[in-house]
Amino acid sequence: MLLFKSTLRNLFLALLPVMPLSVAAAPVEQLFSASVNAQAPQEQQLRSALAQVMVKVSGRREILDNPAYETVLDNASLLLAPAAEPDRIAFDPLALTKLMNSLDMPVMPEDRPELLVWLVRGNGADASLVEPSAEIYRQLHASAAERGLPMRDPLLDLTDQLALEPSQLAGFATEAVLQASQRYGTDAVLVGHLMESNADWMLLSDASQVSLNSELEPIDLRRMVDQVANSLFGVEEISGGQRSLPLQPVAVDEYLPSGEEIEIQGLNSAAAYLTLSGWLNQQPGVTRVVTAGRTGSGLKLIIELDGTGPSLRSLLVGDSRITELSSGVYSWVGPQVTAPAVEELPSGETEEQLDGTE
Repeated sequence: MLLFKSTLRNLFLALLPVMPLSVAAAPVEQLFSASVNAQAPQEQQLRSALAQVMVKVSGRREILDNPAYETVLDNASLLLAPAAEPDRIAFDPLALTKLMNSLDMPVMPEDRPELLVWLVRGNGADASLVEPSAEIYRQLHASAAERGLPMRDPLLDLTDQLALEPSQLAGFATEAVLQASQRYGTDAVLVGHLMESNADWMLLSDASQVSLNSELEPIDLRRMVDQVANSLFGVEEISGGQRSLPLQPVAVDEYLPSGEEIEIQGLNSAAAYLTLSGWLNQQPGVTRVVTAGRTGSGLKLIIELDGTGPSLRSLLVGDSRITELSSGVYSWVGPQVTAPAVEELPSGETEEQLDGTE
């Protein structure tokens, strides 16, 4: 029986290279919605849902520290979409991403790198595969979902068992792991060797290999998944790990462009900011408006000019809604809310006549 299994396994491994691969990138489930406590105050529910969705859409937790986040939060109620479940809040994908783009906040594509996770316990002949129904898989899925990282479990069927021995997983046998993972066609593979209170991890991505270690408490697993997500999303290379080959993560365009830097005070609402930035983007010679952060009571903007229009100062002081305070510092004295549309009265009628008064 043992000889038959060995022969069958060798035959299977010989056929592995010709097996077709599935599509690598995967969409994120419920990317624009989040679960909330239905018993909490409505404002708290909205704030919680927006924070969860913004982290997923941007692919990074640091998005909540972005100065422009408060602008999105101010507009959160205008971005709502119908939710399929009573304990979830959903946001309109187009409206949210459009606002984030206008604020120069990072927005990741909806198709993300997919991660396959193998888990094993023990060593040598005592090594055994961890079933996807185990609690640790649930914890890993929850942490990956927080970041908008698609995660896939192995089937652990006969095909997997013939392709990969538990001892090979425990020993981080890279070639064997990659061969067995080929059928899933994911962008990256994470192997976890679980011990009594901690775990060693190996991340394989883009011909790169990175080793990590973590405790098995939920908060430690969450930090480990954050490191993996940062690496796969190109946010930050894994620190403290051992790298066998140069890591080649997905490139993310995140930098502050060159241009004239100004400070605008008095922008006390999202509507005021959107009015100003929209007006600036329409001015001759302006190619881009970037929010660069807050400076006390003001908002720092970087304005890119192509040299074909008037100077930036001329544009700003020429508008009655903007007052120059000092060199490079201006104050918005325009409206903080969008003025409601005024309906045109029928010809020959006055407001008093419409109200029924003379």
